[in-house]
Amino acid sequence: SRNSNLTLEWLATFPHAIWDFKYISSNKNLTLEWLTMMPNGDWDFNYISKNKNLKLEWLNAFPDSNWDFSKISRNEELTLEWLNAFPCSNWDFSNISRNKNLQLEWLITYPDANWNFTKIGKHKNLKLEWLDAFPKAEWNIYKIKKNRNLIKIK
Repeated sequence: SRNSNLTLEWLATFPHAIWDFKYISSNKNLTLEWLTMMPNGDWDFNYISKNKNLKLEWLNAFPDSNWDFSKISRNEELTLEWLNAFPCSNWDFSNISRNKNLQLEWLITYPDANWNFTKIGKHKNLKLEWLDAFPKAEWNIYKIKKNRNLIKIK
């Protein structure tokens, strides 16, 4: 179970072995297929929540599992679709504020979320329209002035 080279084939070949699902849950090769092949396994969704392979389809397949949405908030593949699929979950909007996929639409869709406007101020996707859309937000002007993606207005 602790072998980082563990594959689905091993699980399929030895389905009745005594597997340590806590370690398997953090395996770098983990895919949804592993979870669906062994749905009664004692999966550790805390570990799975921070797995780099995690996709929205995993959450949809196991919606009632004990997902750690704070950890999922750091997932590089996170999109607005994830937030919309689980709108009442405990998302960490401070971490989402630096997500590479962040767009103004996210802020508009969740205007009352606890966004970190300091992080957003240095975000690569930041545009002036974001500032216009949220004029009362606690923007860090110093970070915004250093943001290379904004066009200087003269």
